[in-house]
Amino acid sequence: MARAGHKRSLWVAVAAVLAVAAACTPAAAQEAPTNYYVEGGLDFSHFTHDNGNGNGQWLVLILSQPAKHTLRFDLSRAERWDDEGVGGGLLLNKYVGRLTLGAGASGGSGNFIYPEYRVDASVGYGFLAKGNLKIVLGYLHEQSKAENSYSRMAISANYYMNSHWIFGGFFNYDVGQPGDTVTKSMGLGATWFTWQKRYIGGLFSYGDVNYTQVSANDFLVDYKQFSVRLYYSEYFNPTFGTNIKLDYGHNEFFKVYGISVSVFKSW
Repeated sequence: MARAGHKRSLWVAVAAVLAVAAACTPAAAQEAPTNYYVEGGLDFSHFTHDNGNGNGQWLVLILSQPAKHTLRFDLSRAERWDDEGVGGGLLLNKYVGRLTLGAGASGGSGNFIYPEYRVDASVGYGFLAKGNLKIVLGYLHEQSKAENSYSRMAISANYYMNSHWIFGGFFNYDVGQPGDTVTKSMGLGATWFTWQKRYIGGLFSYGDVNYTQVSANDFLVDYKQFSVRLYYSEYFNPTFGTNIKLDYGHNEFFKVYGISVSVFKSW
C-alpha cells in the first residue's frame, strides 16, 4: 500500500508540473519561436573498498522561449551497487522579468538506485543593476523505495562578475526520516568562460549526507562527505559542443572517482 501511495504522489506531482506548464504557455506564447537543446552523455564511476563500479547513460531535451519559460525532459539509465534502473523527470522554469519560478518531478525503476519519487520547487531573482547576481531559494522532497525520505531547503547564488567569470555557492538544510535527522552542506565554485566558446570551472562541497541507499535494505546514514568537480565545455561552433566532468568524493565508507562525457546541440 505504501508503494502504491508513493507512485500516486509522483504522478500527482508530474500532473501538477504539466498543468503549470500548460498555464504558462497560452496560445499566443505557443505561436512564438521555440528554441531546442539536446544533450546526450555517459558516465563511469569507481568506488573503493570493494564497492565496485557504476555507469550511466542519459539524454536531456530542453524546449525554451527566451524570457518566457523553459521545459526540460530527462531520461537516464544507471547501474551501481548491484542494481540498475531507468529514470525520468521534467522541470519547468517560468520567467517573469527578473523573477524565475521552477517546479519539477522525477523518479525511476530499480530496487533502490532511483528514488520512488522526487519533487522540486524554486524561486529565483536577479539582483544588482544588470540582474547579474542570481539568488535562488529551493525546496525538494525525495522518497526512497524504502521508508527513508528527506526534505531540503536550499539557497544558492551565482554572480556574473564580468564577461569571463562566474562565482557561485550554495547551502543545504536537510531533514531526514525516520528520526527527524538534520544535516547541512555547502559548496563554492568558479567558472572562467568565453561566451559560446569555452567554459572551465570547478566546484567543491562539504557537509553531512542524510542517507545513501546501497541495497534494498541497507543505508549509509548521517555521514560527512567532501566532493570536488572539475568541468570543461568546448563549443565547436555556436550550436554544437562537448562537456567533460571529473568528480572525486571522500567519506568514511569509500572514495569515489567519476568521469562524465557528453555532446550537445541547439537550434
